[in-house]
Amino acid sequence: MSIEFLTKIFEQIPESKNWGLQLLRITNTKRNGIEYATNQVTLTPDNKLYDYVCKISQRYTKGKDSFVEAFDKVVDYDGSVVGNVIYKLCADNMLINETLQKLIVAIANPDMESKPLEFNASAYLVKSQVKLDGKDINIKLISMNRPLTTLQNKYKYIVYKSSEFEEISEKVLSLRNTFDVIIIDNTIYFLTFAAEKLFNLEHVYHKICNEKVDLICQNDIVYDHDSFRQIATTGHNPRRFISFNDKGLSLLQDKRIIKAISKKFSLLLKDGKFDTSDENTAKKLVKVLCKKGMLDPFENVAVEVESAKKWN
Repeated sequence: MSIEFLTKIFEQIPESKNWGLQLLRITNTKRNGIEYATNQVTLTPDNKLYDYVCKISQRYTKGKDSFVEAFDKVVDYDGSVVGNVIYKLCADNMLINETLQKLIVAIANPDMESKPLEFNASAYLVKSQVKLDGKDINIKLISMNRPLTTLQNKYKYIVYKSSEFEEISEKVLSLRNTFDVIIIDNTIYFLTFAAEKLFNLEHVYHKICNEKVDLICQNDIVYDHDSFRQIATTGHNPRRFISFNDKGLSLLQDKRIIKAISKKFSLLLKDGKFDTSDENTAKKLVKVLCKKGMLDPFENVAVEVESAKKWN
């Protein structure tokens, strides 16, 4: 799925008249994990929602803010933080499959009884179907911004008083011209990193990180388990474990490979293991095991990369 594909989808938005707008509430507890609820709302006059999505179509297909101009490529999500990139995940990806199913159920079954102002929405979405090459495609656009807000320092003109303005004290529905998440059939696209909050990915990659650190320690390739764990599970490191190299870890059972990796990436050794009592070695080892360390093809020296995939 490419930037050109997203552009084609958004070019078809004005052709669909059947758009729905839902407020989205996201709650997260230790007992139940992440949960979603939606509330269907309507804009008046009838054409206002259609006018809104047409502006969205225009924004993402024309000019400097379009997909083509604002983004370089679409790549698989691996926890990297690279600007001008759209990250994507398939619906069956273990990072999101359970939470996505909860979200889809909530969207299909909106709360029709709660009043919008009492719903405590933390996000909102618009959804419909568009037709591309004769095929109906489901599309959902999600903004992680709170849709209901009290305006600060905003005043409305009092018509019958020639020079007076009155403070706007009521909550208003505020719809932005940008979105954080696009769901097209069974593919999820992250336009911003606010999208990670939708699926509670911070919790997911911390869980993966802890599991992989346990595995590394069990394989007994690091000298100081406690120091390694403390470094690997803090800061930016936990998200790196989304792209953990399980095959690479298994290869490190060979002492010869440990020596070779140590030499290539300047990792200190102690008693035939990576000396993770050295902070720099511990940090570098995380990068190597999470596909963030590679060799320059011209000078054959170690370099750090944001993400790596097979050459084709």
